Amino acid sequence: MQLSKIGFGSLSISGLWDEVSESQAINIINHALDKGINWIDTSPLYGNGRAEKIIAEVAKNRRDDFFIANKCGRITADNGQIKTDMSPSTLKKELADSLNKLKTANIDLYQCHVIDANIPIEETWQGMSALVKEGLVKYIGVCNYNLSSLKIIQKIHPVYSIQLPFNMATHKTEPDLIRYCIENNIKIISYSPLQSGLLSGEFDLSKLKKNDKRLARKELFSAHSIEKHLYLVNKIKPIALELNIPFSTLAISWVLQNKFISNVILGMTSIQQLDQNIQALAINFKPPDLKLISRYMARIF
Repeated sequence: MQLSKIGFGSLSISGLWDEVSESQAINIINHALDKGINWIDTSPLYGNGRAEKIIAEVAKNRRDDFFIANKCGRITADNGQIKTDMSPSTLKKELADSLNKLKTANIDLYQCHVIDANIPIEETWQGMSALVKEGLVKYIGVCNYNLSSLKIIQKIHPVYSIQLPFNMATHKTEPDLIRYCIENNIKIISYSPLQSGLLSGEFDLSKLKKNDKRLARKELFSAHSIEKHLYLVNKIKPIALELNIPFSTLAISWVLQNKFISNVILGMTSIQQLDQNIQALAINFKPPDLKLISRYMARIF
C-alpha cells in the first residue's frame, strides 16, 4: 500500500488532550479514510488502549482500507507509572495485547517507541525481526533513534521507517541521518508538525486544562519557550493571511515540502480540522516566502 502523505495520529482521540467521544472519533477516522488518508499511527499508551479500541471499531468494516502503524516498548506499570521495556519477551506480550484490542491478525508497522538503555538494541531488534518472521508484523520501524543505532539495527533487519519530531521550531535534523535514510530507503516520518499546538496559530495557554498531558513537558511549555514559538508564528502569519489559509495549514505544508520527509502524522479532533489540515497538500510557497520562513526559523530556533 502506498501510504498517503498525511497519516492520522490517534493520540488526538485517546482522551489525553481533548475530549472526543468514541462515536465522534469513529466518524473522524472514517472521514479521514474517505478523504484519502490511508494509515493510522497509534500506541497502547494512547488512552491506555482507548485509541486502539476505537481503531478496531473502524476496522470491523474497513480493515483493508488502511495501514496500522503501532508502537511498543513504553508500558504502564502496576503503579501507574510509564516505564520502558524493550526486551523481546515484553515486546511479544505487548503485541499480543495490541492485536487483541485492535481485533486484527497482524500489524502493518510495529515501531520501537524509544531506546531502552537497559537492553542492547541488537537484542531488541532481533526480537522485532522475530515478530516479522512469525507473520504477526509486516514491517518494523523506530522512533527517535540516532544514526549510530540505526546503522546497527539495519544490519540485522531492514528498518522500514523512523519517526522524528520535525516542524518549524524543531528542524535541525542531523544531515548524515537524513542521508543514511535516503540511501537505505528508510522512510522519515514527521511527528508533532505543530509542536503540540504551539505552532497552530491558535495557541492559548489559558485554555489548556490543568490535567492536559502536554503541560508535563515543562521545557517545551515554559514561558520562554511559548514566547519564542508565538513570536515565530506572528512573524510568519502574514504569509498565511496572503494565502488565505489558517497558520496551522501553512505550518503543516512547510513540513510536507521538505523532500526528505516521507509522511507526516497529524492529530485531528474534528472533521472541520481534518478538512482544514488536508488543504496543506495543495499549498505552493513562493520562493521569497520560503526564504522569509527560513530566516525567522534560523533566527529564533
